[in-house]
Amino acid sequence: MYWFRWHRLNIGLFLQNLFGLLKRKAAVDVYTVGEERDDEIRRGGAFGYETHIADKYYEFWLQNVRAYSRMNVYVVLLCTIIAINVYVWVTKNVLMSNMYFWIIDVISISVLSVLIFYEVYLQKINTGDVNSVNLKNAQEWLHCIGEEDRRHMPILLWVLTFLGIAVEAAAIVIIIISYFANTTLKVELTFSVILAAICAAAIAAIVHKAGGDLYREHHRKTIYYNIDSETKEERNSNESILKRLKKLNPQFSYRENGFIRTYGFSLLAVLLLLLLSSATFVSRANLNKEIIQKSIQGQQIDASKFYDVPEQVGKQQSSAAKDIAIEEVHNKMITMYAALIALAVIFMTINLFGAMNGYKYSFYNGYSERCYNLLKVADDMSYYKMLLDESHDIIEEKANSFFSLYKRLLLDSINKKGIRDRLGDALNARGEYRMSNYLTKKNEDRRGE
Repeated sequence: MYWFRWHRLNIGLFLQNLFGLLKRKAAVDVYTVGEERDDEIRRGGAFGYETHIADKYYEFWLQNVRAYSRMNVYVVLLCTIIAINVYVWVTKNVLMSNMYFWIIDVISISVLSVLIFYEVYLQKINTGDVNSVNLKNAQEWLHCIGEEDRRHMPILLWVLTFLGIAVEAAAIVIIIISYFANTTLKVELTFSVILAAICAAAIAAIVHKAGGDLYREHHRKTIYYNIDSETKEERNSNESILKRLKKLNPQFSYRENGFIRTYGFSLLAVLLLLLLSSATFVSRANLNKEIIQKSIQGQQIDASKFYDVPEQVGKQQSSAAKDIAIEEVHNKMITMYAALIALAVIFMTINLFGAMNGYKYSFYNGYSERCYNLLKVADDMSYYKMLLDESHDIIEEKANSFFSLYKRLLLDSINKKGIRDRLGDALNARGEYRMSNYLTKKNEDRRGE
């Protein structure tokens, strides 16, 4: 992970300077530089360890290091939450170990984890191989295959999908928690929430993939129809759809896949949805029936127990109360079943929404998606260039700060040992090494190749 490597590099250099290791590096550089390299140093050449550090910083040249500040905040907050949890666990703090603290704890860790993974995903600014030829090929491919209007799923839909997954996870918690016995409420909630989150995320991924598979099969039939509807002359010409697609991507195929490969994820999504809905319905219905019956039984009063009521009248009153209780139970049962049916419909709607997004925002194959990404990068190149320029400034500032420190250590090593005045003069003539010197040499080496 580049964020970790960036901090490892900078913190490592700080610790090397703190414990005197950089002085040793400078002494080794001074002793190992041959006399023939004095003139090279004078012209802006680098010592061995300077080149090594410049190489390390150059690894981040296409990274958005400016965004590492956000990552720092997320990691600090996450470490703080973990430290608080350790403190609670060690001290057995009762006030901070209640259920509300635990719920806030889980939500905070989940949100920060998602933000950290998202930052990791966005760390590298991949400008791609953007040139006129590749852009033209990408445009032609998307035009020929009929995916000029395809897009990735918008952020808003990702947010709505996350909320739908949360609703499903809550339902799965209801199912899972009923199977825990002889455990504390905290243990029940912990394992239930973890398992529910995994199951809900897996179902969402399967449903999205099922929608994408349905789109690909539908689009395959469209491609087949377009190719099949060409005349014989059109097929033999270089402008035929199939020849143009094969030329751009030799691995292109519109061959029909097997039934399982085409509809397997759709069948699995339907099966999981039925299992989730029925399991939630049954487990919650059984629990609610017990609650309703116990509640009604607790409300029934045997009137014959009161001394001032005749036995016959008491029996009649008890019978009437029983009839009312039965009717009340019946009404509550109907209300409960209606609510559970509505919940099942909500599950189906959420998953149908996920399948529709998978259908609408998928591509026919990976090559189509790469072409779309290439065109999108070209459209956003000005924004990427701004981010890269800002990142380059940060990288050069860090690298040049090290080179300034290292020059003083090199001069100290030369002066203390009294070796080669020419090397000292060359170093003074060169001045501090700069990242720009490294970049210039790298560009010269590339032109030489």
